[in-house]
Amino acid sequence: TKISTGNYSINFTATFASPPAVNVTPIGSGSCNNSPAPTCGITYSTGCSAGDNINNFSTTGGTTNITNNATGCNGTTTAAANFTAQIVTVPLNGSFNISVQTGGGFAQGFHIWIDFDQNGTFMASEAMWNSGTVGTGAFTGTITIPSSVKCGIYRMRVRCAYNCVPTIAQGCAGTCDAIYGEA
Repeated sequence: TKISTGNYSINFTATFASPPAVNVTPIGSGSCNNSPAPTCGITYSTGCSAGDNINNFSTTGGTTNITNNATGCNGTTTAAANFTAQIVTVPLNGSFNISVQTGGGFAQGFHIWIDFDQNGTFMASEAMWNSGTVGTGAFTGTITIPSSVKCGIYRMRVRCAYNCVPTIAQGCAGTCDAIYGEA
């Protein structure tokens, strides 16, 4: 059951979650930045317990890839899950494919950021992909690593929200729906 449209009070509390990572490997020799910062948290008033969750997330096209399917809801209203052991590896200037899907019967929109400056926040300039619309089926896309990125390990945030697509500015706070979702 969904709460009807209206005004709600939302308390935002910062938590430091550890989302999956992107390992950008060097071409030839060189030093890499392998010290990603803890990341900003996300808080929903209900979170994913009503079926508004990221159930399937996977990558293809990397040297190593992520397969994180049938995960269900992480069970918290902070809605930030820890998947640091999951890493997609791509070369500099490379790309990888993503597939993401909700597990519930409610339409979700998705957005993905990569913390390329490793400051622990997911800024608008680090928004790499979004679903463009909402739905319950699988969404797919391709993420290309910008040519300005140096080799290293970078945190990636995958976020869903009920019946709307989070904007590029909503990697750490706010969303089109602050009640239901998961990151």
